[in-house]
Amino acid sequence: MTDRLVAANYVEKLDTWRVTLTRPTINAARQVFFLIEGPEKAMILNEVLEGPRDPERLPSQFIVPVDGILTLLLDRAAATLLPATDANGCGIIERTE
Repeated sequence: MTDRLVAANYVEKLDTWRVTLTRPTINAARQVFFLIEGPEKAMILNEVLEGPRDPERLPSQFIVPVDGILTLLLDRAAATLLPATDANGCGIIERTE
């Protein structure tokens, strides 16, 4: 765990540095949004939300806002393996672990 708000990370694939919010900073937010698109994300998204907890392999599982709301904005392709939504395309998935 860290008490820093941000961290610098080197992205080898892009040969550049980026500044990233740390887990505690993100989890302290009132609103956290993930924007997820594309059919290549469907399997991993299903694992993250409905599979066993494994945050070392699936770091997005570390994101659990303490007093906030986590909202996922998905396209149809990314959502294909998730439970059905209502007529407006909205749904709720609650992790119990």
